[in-house]
Amino acid sequence: MDDDRERLKRLLVRYALKNSKRILASGQISSYFIEVRRVTLSSLGIFLIGKVFLEKIRELELRPKAVGGTESAMAIAVATSRASYDLPLDERIDVYAIRRQPDKAFFGDQGCLVDGFQQKDSVLVLEDVTTTGMFTVKTVQKVRAAGLKVKAVVSLVDREEGAAGIIKNYCPFYPIFRASELFECKEGLGQGFEYNESNESVVTSEVL
Repeated sequence: MDDDRERLKRLLVRYALKNSKRILASGQISSYFIEVRRVTLSSLGIFLIGKVFLEKIRELELRPKAVGGTESAMAIAVATSRASYDLPLDERIDVYAIRRQPDKAFFGDQGCLVDGFQQKDSVLVLEDVTTTGMFTVKTVQKVRAAGLKVKAVVSLVDREEGAAGIIKNYCPFYPIFRASELFECKEGLGQGFEYNESNESVVTSEVL
């Protein structure tokens, strides 16, 4: 996984990490922004995310029936599910989704859950970026209220602003990257980036 993880890290640094003041979803003002959808919605990003998330899940021996979360996590969840297709049938991972607002007219008491799963199935909540963790905790609570068992939260990037401490009060939390790691990578790579459209790779002086 190390090579794929390194490629994904460089992709995030090149395309998602922005040094500009933003108001985050949490309401906090930040001097930088991680625009992860520029990576999670790209073909190369989807390919790498699927491989890296799946390897992390297997390394931790989490064995979920499905992965998912809210809308922002869907690309990551689908990439992870697709990457699991080559595994034995009983190890493949499906996808579930959580609505921001319940739709009881169609889904009854499980109005926030869009799925085909059974009560007490084990699942993971995936996130693209975690900051304070409060939004993630609400998602965990919604999934549990729908009858599923949340084994852990796995986030693509943790901004290291309190999410780990909050989420761990509810379930284990595993970030793929921490923001500090992305900034260290950015400093190490300097200004040597260029984008090679012919092979859809981020390159420096060495080919990824």
